[in-house]
Amino acid sequence: MTLAIIPALLVRLGNETFTIPLATVEETLRIFENETSTIEGVEVIHLRDSTMPIFRLSELFNITPENQDASKSFVVIVSTGMQKIGLVVDELMGQQEVVIKPMEDYLQENSGFSGATIIGDGQISLILDVYELVNMTAGRQTKRQKDLLFQRIAAENGGGDYQEPVTVH
Repeated sequence: MTLAIIPALLVRLGNETFTIPLATVEETLRIFENETSTIEGVEVIHLRDSTMPIFRLSELFNITPENQDASKSFVVIVSTGMQKIGLVVDELMGQQEVVIKPMEDYLQENSGFSGATIIGDGQISLILDVYELVNMTAGRQTKRQKDLLFQRIAAENGGGDYQEPVTVH
């Protein structure tokens, strides 16, 4: 079994703790309701001079969020290199080096998780696969909706044509 140690951001959603590889995290911020809007049926956040889609992990993973009040939530901006999205979580718990334990025998393919780790309090935390999450969130819309969304976001962000991200496994 191959193990790797990575720096990670621990986040809480409901009663669950999740791990996000720090290499994919661009920034974190508190979200306020007046900072979000909807484009082509997708919730977006306006951040400085750009617009990006945000996705509530509570909806993706069917977990009841601890904070029903959106102003008490946080957004973790993650990047796959070609695309940025925001992941809405209840709490930012801090950074920690974690040992990745591969779980391919236990996790469904396309689950949004790349493995698991045991955090400081002995709790098991699933590690989010940011690349897979981007694909999952993009898959929630039709290709036409996705193209329209990213064309509008590209236009709002000052031009450039949207190019479909390519995932290599």
